[in-house]
Amino acid sequence: MENAALLRDVSRLATKGMTMFTASKNTARELWREREDDYYAPSLFVTEGGGIGMNIGGIVIVKPIREWFALADPAKQRKPK
Repeated sequence: MENAALLRDVSRLATKGMTMFTASKNTARELWREREDDYYAPSLFVTEGGGIGMNIGGIVIVKPIREWFALADPAKQRKPK
């Protein structure tokens, strides 16, 4: 991203009372954690909007349930001949 574009984005956020460091309230509901009280351990959660999220090694992926199901569907895994 060019510096001018970055400055425009930061300026736009600042006028709305937000900065790049604005904290957000965590509204996700944790369903499972590999090791209790270890916040670096893999975990599974549901977001306020209904997305299913996974955190593995600090990388978080959130998708709607149908997208997670499609990833696991063997019919969608087959390669065309």
